[in-house]
Amino acid sequence: DGIRTEWYAKFDLASPAEARGMPYTGVIERPDLQEIYLKALPTGTVRNGDGVASYTTDKNGCVDVELESGKKVHGDVLIGADGIWSAVRATMRDAPARGDESGATYSGYTVFAGELNYDSPDNGEVGYKVYIGPGQYFVITDIGKGRYQWYAFLAR
Repeated sequence: DGIRTEWYAKFDLASPAEARGMPYTGVIERPDLQEIYLKALPTGTVRNGDGVASYTTDKNGCVDVELESGKKVHGDVLIGADGIWSAVRATMRDAPARGDESGATYSGYTVFAGELNYDSPDNGEVGYKVYIGPGQYFVITDIGKGRYQWYAFLAR
């Protein structure tokens, strides 16, 4: 409403996990996650610039992948980080990558996003903060190391 000074909603990530004996969940900045993956994998495991043309899953859950170059690779896991028009998702869902049946539809909102350094008074206590107003909402989330991501959603 633009008048209140408190957050509309705060989402506690610790208490629900503790109550269920589960590990904490949170948000991690994408470059940090990529670095963790890359450091844990043998050199040459990740291939950029050669998209997935198709893949199949065998009876053991492993994947056989055909790349756009025609090269074939076999692996335990295929991470489909190929964007909104994901060929991996389309194959998984047996649906087109684009269009009404793709699983990627316009929500009616335009989003603006950014990051900032922020010394939050409730750092470590609240995972997400949300402000909701008519045709708009704002979300901010702790991504670690004093950094936050924010998203402003506006109905268009």
